[in-house]
Amino acid sequence: GYDFRLELILRDASEKLALSDLFLKRYSYENETTAGRESEFKKILLDVQQQKEQEIQELNGLVPLLNNILEQEINKYAALEKELSERDKILDEQLPVLYEKFKTEENKLKNRKFQLIQEIEQTAIQESVSYHAVESQGRIINPDVKNTFAFINLGEKDNIQLGMKFRVFRDAENATMRWKGQVEVKKIFDTYSQVSITQLLNPLDPITEGDSINNIFYAARGTKFVALVGTFQRGDFQYDREEIKRRLEKLGVVPENDCSLKTDFVLMGQMVDPLTEIKIKKLGVPRIEGPESREAVLYYIGD
Repeated sequence: GYDFRLELILRDASEKLALSDLFLKRYSYENETTAGRESEFKKILLDVQQQKEQEIQELNGLVPLLNNILEQEINKYAALEKELSERDKILDEQLPVLYEKFKTEENKLKNRKFQLIQEIEQTAIQESVSYHAVESQGRIINPDVKNTFAFINLGEKDNIQLGMKFRVFRDAENATMRWKGQVEVKKIFDTYSQVSITQLLNPLDPITEGDSINNIFYAARGTKFVALVGTFQRGDFQYDREEIKRRLEKLGVVPENDCSLKTDFVLMGQMVDPLTEIKIKKLGVPRIEGPESREAVLYYIGD
């Protein structure tokens, strides 16, 4: 009979042979592919190596040039350092001479400043306007026998303000003034005002009919402009600058912080700038300063 086992063995052997042949072909293909890739990689590696060698040669060729540039820069630095050192030496030699020249010029300026200040002070003495020297602005009428109140011949039409204070004096025969006291406006009428006698210097020399009155801040017509220059502080003056300005404005006066062509006179405080004094002198504006300035504030706008 037919042996099926032999057929099975042959068939199994044939399949294994075919499978082995397939594996052998696949291995051959993969082997060939790997060999091709290895050859390609070797070629790429060789190209990279050649490029690197070329770059190294180029860089090695730049080294002498870079060294030359470095040497040139070092020489330039050394030359600049030498030049600066020589300049420093020259300046060190000139410095004492320049300092001496500076001190000489500084002393000249100080001396000139001192001379200007002296000239300003002398001019101030010559041009200072004292409130004692002003003319009569009005007259006393109908004074009270007990010297408590009186009337003055100035009223609303004369720009009189409540609270205004006037100093009272009598013209003497020798062209001097004999001060008697002070009055303050209490009531204002059309052509005259009632005043209270707030100060009497000598009870034996009472305020009488016809005595003159004066307030340096008073202007019968128009507006008086008064410049306040320097510092005004309590202690030196009865009031500070702002209080003086407020009281002047209450009397109809226009206070200014600087002297100008429209300024009637200057009220001088403390620590006035020399340049401001020169300006006042050039403008020819009268000024009141020193004790007279403090007394003007006290007598005319003080409490």
